[in-house]
Amino acid sequence: MDSQFLDFKIFPISSINSFINEGKGENQKQFLILYAESDEQEETLLFLAKILQAIEHNLLEDTFSIKMSNLSQIKFIDLQEKINCKTLLSFGIPPKQLGLLYSIQKYTKTDLLDTQFIFADTLQAISQDKQLKAALWQSLKSLR
Repeated sequence: MDSQFLDFKIFPISSINSFINEGKGENQKQFLILYAESDEQEETLLFLAKILQAIEHNLLEDTFSIKMSNLSQIKFIDLQEKINCKTLLSFGIPPKQLGLLYSIQKYTKTDLLDTQFIFADTLQAISQDKQLKAALWQSLKSLR
């Protein structure tokens, strides 16, 4: 969006309801997964399902997953009000894109706002790199 008064582009914050309507899962374990739009391929989502099986979670029953484009901006606080989550696992979506202006290291469990956060690379990148898989596994084991 261009403005005659500003010397920079304005990117509107996306509607929380539109994200929730596109999300999938029953969220029985209050586990939110955000993943990059580029990761929405059958092979990559099967990889995600396997990751979750390793920590005894079912993708459709135990979690709520939402795909995001790299231009989407939402506020985690608004998302948390709509979706009860105790854990957020983010693949390819940095904290800043969620309105979290904190320095959070990838693959490090961070407790913030009554939620456990893990930020990681895209699912596609992780699926192709043994070191990233190991880093993700270590961080997932730290979840309570």
